Amino acid sequence: MPLLRKWWCLLLLENYSLDSYRKVFAHWTEECKVFLAGHHVPVFKLKKRKAEEPAEMEPSDTTPRQCMANSILACVYQISENTGQRLLYPEEKLVEWVQCNICKGWLHTECAGKPFVRAGSFNCGCTNQVSCNRTIEALKSGTQAVISDGEIKMLYKDLCSGRVKSGRMYLWHNPGVSLKLKQRLKPLMFHFADAQVDELTERIGSCSGINELIMKGEFQFLDLVFDVLVPEVTIKVLEKLEGMNRYAAEKAMLQRIHLYTK
Repeated sequence: MPLLRKWWCLLLLENYSLDSYRKVFAHWTEECKVFLAGHHVPVFKLKKRKAEEPAEMEPSDTTPRQCMANSILACVYQISENTGQRLLYPEEKLVEWVQCNICKGWLHTECAGKPFVRAGSFNCGCTNQVSCNRTIEALKSGTQAVISDGEIKMLYKDLCSGRVKSGRMYLWHNPGVSLKLKQRLKPLMFHFADAQVDELTERIGSCSGINELIMKGEFQFLDLVFDVLVPEVTIKVLEKLEGMNRYAAEKAMLQRIHLYTK
């Protein structure tokens, strides 16, 4: 081992000089011979230890953001409870955020509903009382009074194209991503009266062309109607008539609101 160490030291001495930047040893010169004889003061270059500075809190605009919709399973980019990884739309690299002016909570713009995001002004609905009176009154004239066939067609087109992002739609296309989340997002109840549900689902199936597929025996499209389109139409109605943003509408549905007179 001593010989090996000596060989290694000589190798270093032959290839590094004393005066060059970040190099410790000299080339094989008279100075090197003096050094080996023990008459030269060794040169050591030690890194200075930086003084530890007290940790500073990161500014609020750089702290990790948590989408408020994630806690109610309504986030378009829902995060897994187990892995902390994004379950929905993982291919999306850049996402936009908006902050509530009142509670200072954060939402993805898709979770807030893009039409409700305006520069310098956004209220997530944290101070609003849930009211569906306008919708209930309008429904007395039928479901046509709250959403037209054209609006249903446009909503279905936007969901299929991805122009409107929806966790329910993503899970219908990719059910294996999280069967647990898919099951938990199934409607716990229908917010319309039974007769209104029948009318609305018939209209949804007709406007989207899904009825024809179901008639051909493609019954998986029943899930598309009941698990995806009925909730999305409900959100659209609450946005239109009650002025709720998407996040507020999702919270209202979670409270099991009734869009009819009991």
